Amino acid sequence: MKKIFNQLFLVLLTLMSFFIGAGFSKTSKPTIEKNNVSLQNRFAQSESARVVNPMYPNIELNTEVRTSKAQAMTSGCGTNGDTTHNTTQSSITIDTTKYAKNIDDFKNQYKDISFDLTHSHTDDKLGFKFRTHPDLITLDLSKNYNKTKFYKDDGANARDRSNSVSYYSMNTSDNDIEITIYMEANVWKNGGSCAYYETIAFTKANNFKISSKYNLDKFKQQVINNGQKTITYHSRTGSTIDSESTIDPATLKPTGKANKTEIDKLLRIRAEESFGSQWTAYKDYGVTYQLVAWDSIKNEVTTVYMLHNQEFLRYTTKIKLIVDQDFWDMNFLKRLEIKPGKVVDLTNPAKTVEDVPELIQKKNEETGANEQTFIYHNAMTINFASGNNRNEKLLVNGKDTEVWQNVFTATLTDGRSTTDSIMDDKNTYVITVEVDGKEEFKRTIKINSLNPNVDFKWMGWDPQNTPGDKNKYDQWVLTQPFIGGVKNELYDPYINPKTGTRTQSIFVNEKPLKEPFLIDPKDRYGQIIGGEIADGDYRWGYFAEAYVVNKGILYEFKKEQLEQLAKIERVEINPENFQEIGHRETVDVKKELQFSNPGTWHYIFYLKDNVNKTSWGENSIQNPPNGKDILATQGSAIHKIITLDSAKENYRRFLDLEASQKNSKVHEWFTVPSGGHLRTFMLSNNLITPTEKLELIKYEEIVKYWRQYVSAAINGHMTYDPEKDDRANLENWSPIYFPMRKKEELAAREYIIQKIKLQMLGIGTSIYQKDYTIESMNGTPFEKMDLSQFVSISEKNPVEKLDLKVVSTPESLNIVNSLTVGINNDISFDEDLYVDLSTVKFKNHEGNWGKWLQQEGNSNESFYKNYLLDYVSETLDLYRKAKNETLIQIPEKDENGNVTGNLVDKVIPEYQYGKDYAIFINGNKLDIEQELSTKEYINDFLNAKKFETMWVRVKAIRGTVLLGGGTDYKIINDPKSSHIPDPKPTPEKPDKPEPPIIDDKSNKGFGGFWWLLILPIVAIGTIFTIMFVKRRKKMKKFKLK
Repeated sequence: MKKIFNQLFLVLLTLMSFFIGAGFSKTSKPTIEKNNVSLQNRFAQSESARVVNPMYPNIELNTEVRTSKAQAMTSGCGTNGDTTHNTTQSSITIDTTKYAKNIDDFKNQYKDISFDLTHSHTDDKLGFKFRTHPDLITLDLSKNYNKTKFYKDDGANARDRSNSVSYYSMNTSDNDIEITIYMEANVWKNGGSCAYYETIAFTKANNFKISSKYNLDKFKQQVINNGQKTITYHSRTGSTIDSESTIDPATLKPTGKANKTEIDKLLRIRAEESFGSQWTAYKDYGVTYQLVAWDSIKNEVTTVYMLHNQEFLRYTTKIKLIVDQDFWDMNFLKRLEIKPGKVVDLTNPAKTVEDVPELIQKKNEETGANEQTFIYHNAMTINFASGNNRNEKLLVNGKDTEVWQNVFTATLTDGRSTTDSIMDDKNTYVITVEVDGKEEFKRTIKINSLNPNVDFKWMGWDPQNTPGDKNKYDQWVLTQPFIGGVKNELYDPYINPKTGTRTQSIFVNEKPLKEPFLIDPKDRYGQIIGGEIADGDYRWGYFAEAYVVNKGILYEFKKEQLEQLAKIERVEINPENFQEIGHRETVDVKKELQFSNPGTWHYIFYLKDNVNKTSWGENSIQNPPNGKDILATQGSAIHKIITLDSAKENYRRFLDLEASQKNSKVHEWFTVPSGGHLRTFMLSNNLITPTEKLELIKYEEIVKYWRQYVSAAINGHMTYDPEKDDRANLENWSPIYFPMRKKEELAAREYIIQKIKLQMLGIGTSIYQKDYTIESMNGTPFEKMDLSQFVSISEKNPVEKLDLKVVSTPESLNIVNSLTVGINNDISFDEDLYVDLSTVKFKNHEGNWGKWLQQEGNSNESFYKNYLLDYVSETLDLYRKAKNETLIQIPEKDENGNVTGNLVDKVIPEYQYGKDYAIFINGNKLDIEQELSTKEYINDFLNAKKFETMWVRVKAIRGTVLLGGGTDYKIINDPKSSHIPDPKPTPEKPDKPEPPIIDDKSNKGFGGFWWLLILPIVAIGTIFTIMFVKRRKKMKKFKLK
């Protein structure tokens, strides 16, 4: 028995030691030096040491200066109490080098410091405060303030009395500014109260704000005005601003200066000079710029500046191009500029080189003439400059080309579809130059950028001819969108009905590349890599076509397609990491009748698309060699991945396979940054429509357009049309605000992510880390941010503020740009009383508002009141009342969120416009209560003669603890509609609200270690049970004896 009790004691001691240790580790945190600058301003300066934010933003210091309190306490009932005399002071020191170069720069850029200064005399026993005198103090930074009286208090009541004076001062020392609060106080008791009755006098200063003089909008406009000034350039070598010709008219040799190169230099000088003396500061802070679009028709170049991966500003510069007469006097062939696209550099896949054409020569049997065909491997452009008084023109396939300012321009692309990659008239162009009505120059050019296609077919696939066989019949069902006029739920659009393969275009990350393939010239934020724009692993890789088949395959191809291939290799790979298994083998698809080895196989198709420039010698397309073919040799590669698996459950898309889901290298093509860039390019150039399913775009098209995109991006010929972009613009929502109350970093981080996720689901149904990331205002990933200051709220420090950015990813199909999220960690926040506006649903209103105006009683003012102000107010009130119904007799929680065991009633007060929420129209620009142009905007909308949409956004105002986030609805004016909306809409009723969630785990004293309390109890119960069982056994043995 004694042994058992010893065991019991040891177990309990061990458990209690663990419990105490765990509790200590949970509650005892190392002291962290607190920065009294709020997080929104801590990240307003660059993370590089001593790099000042050149925009000098307004600053908020989340700190409080409180003098030591003067207090008096009675020693017994009816005793005339003690008298306390205090002279106290407390200071805040501001290091100006955190916000400026030095104190002089700080005073030049910031105008004043303001703060709330409060003198209080408090009856602590009754919780009754009186003679509290708060005031807003504003100190001009150009002055020093000696000890300045703020308030004098001299008063008494039956129990106590205070006689005190408060002062403040502001002085500078080196680069520091010190603000000091003083108090001289006498506090004493008049008697008549019971023991330990306390009275207090104190002075505090809080809500420190530093106001900037810097006008960022004005400065940006100044930069734009400087940048937009016309640049004049005199040229001897070309007739367009992006001409790369270096032919010198004097020597007729390539010794001149290319227009694009020289204008590029001038624009880069302009880009820096436009910032004036502030360029170095902005550059050090992280501002970069690039020349993104060269428009040779309008003679304009667009310059875009980026800051922390977001667009900072842009402008377009007009180029006045003056071409010397010597250029116009050259022979017409010297004025014909053929500009090939870019292809991969076989010696360095990170680079590109100019496409060099193949030359195929063939004798015409009828005429005996030598016919020449030039084959390029990417899209290209041709410019022909004609003099003012010359009868010259450029024709393509016998038709006139576009001409502007005497320059004819033609863009040649591969117009073939994916159904056939054999050369035909869709990628063939006959280029002709006519002089005085006579053909003087003629060339036939083919653009061969569509991959030759060798397809895989399931050998047993024949769904049409054998419907009697059950297995074959299943194949037929999977290929039929409708059966008997009824939608077929088993239809799979990803199955190729001709081959039986499930196909999917993917992107495979690979660095370094084993085979040449054009890689993205841009970083994930759209900046051309090079110089200050760093490379990133994410862009390295290749697009591939992935197949899944249940049985063996055969190859489908045409002879002409095989002639465009240098060779085909195959190797087995591990689908979980794409590592090669064994050795590569060369595949002869003409001889290999079938392939049915199970596993995942990588086919590499090496294209004949490389022409060595030296093959042309001194010749060119204007002066080609006669009777000599110039052929392409092995160059870049395309990729196909095929999985052969007989298991029926694995007959699905490649990325849906279990092994693929473990592979971090493979992605659906449009979900990576490179795919996002390509999608934008295709949309802007009308290559696809916004409604087109990206999953169904054929692999050959993806690679063809990818080549065009890379070439256009490098040459500065990118276009972006916002009107064609159907993604939600986050800038139209910025800023969003929500309150919270968390005292632990982990809990705060999780709560913030949860709230942002909820909001973003309502904006383009976007998904965290796929469509957007969360960052500090300076680009620090949210996961790496220090939130210790943000969660340090208390009664003395009731509010901490944080500003974040939600940044769309380039590959997002749902959203674009970024928005600011403001968050207040507020000690007064109560989750039970909180309503997230993203959960509030409004209806859209559509009709003929012009006819609505003609109805009796309707007007601009009634629209404003009924469809905006009252409609939102009444709907929010219904949500408020519905939630109030769930707040009757709910569990009470203490300040740490722990359930006390009591039941309480709670009530959400009425929402106030301008305090709790505001309504915005015209994107995010007009607060309907604040902006004078609201009436004008509403009038234009109601009287619109064409289809118009008014977006109405309802957002919480920073500072409220009752609402957060935002929501929206739209009002559509269709002048052609016969429907006339009601005079006033009915407010929207909410769905039945769920009762508030009781978070028993949040902010408890033992945090996540509550279960440790149970361990000793369980241990004791277990041991006593063992003791009882052993005792019973002994008793039985004893009785048996």
